[in-house]
Amino acid sequence: MTAMNHLYRNVAGQKKEDYMDYIHELDRMDWRQYDCTTWPCADMSFPDYEKDELLDVWPYKPDLNEVHWNDLNNQYKKGILRYGVVHGFNVPDQLQSMEPVKAIKLIDDLVAVKDNPPVDFDSQLSECGLSDVKHLEWMHELNKSSNAEAFGKAEAQLNEVTKQQEEQMNSAVEAAKEGGLLDPIEGVDM
Repeated sequence: MTAMNHLYRNVAGQKKEDYMDYIHELDRMDWRQYDCTTWPCADMSFPDYEKDELLDVWPYKPDLNEVHWNDLNNQYKKGILRYGVVHGFNVPDQLQSMEPVKAIKLIDDLVAVKDNPPVDFDSQLSECGLSDVKHLEWMHELNKSSNAEAFGKAEAQLNEVTKQQEEQMNSAVEAAKEGGLLDPIEGVDM
């Protein structure tokens, strides 16, 4: 147990606005004396959680020079993402320097064979700048999460554009009706 664990308060099931005083207290704690692995609600088995599940706060501050800290449980519902944050995973330079489509395909291909890996699997991971299979799984989940978020934003934008176009079309039809443009013409037959 670290010196900061006395600040712990179980807030599982509560909405963030109901425990803002607790958040402010955590903001001011001495992060140099804090060990996230011993925090009372730290689950080092890193299970996945339901998207809407209100979990206990598991604070984590990756950079002591920064003001902000993360709530591992509520910001990262996927266990492998929490694992990656705690273990300091980053996107390797080797993958960042590749075209995104090629990097994603490479990650997907490696994930596809990880349960029955080829003899040179570890060297393939190393060539990609990945430290181990967990790092690979983290990259794969990060890609999936990023793609889902991007597709969600794109869909929202498309829905908004479609709505605006429908409104414009309806107003044009109404204007045409009011101006008589859609009235039947005598002697013209369809």
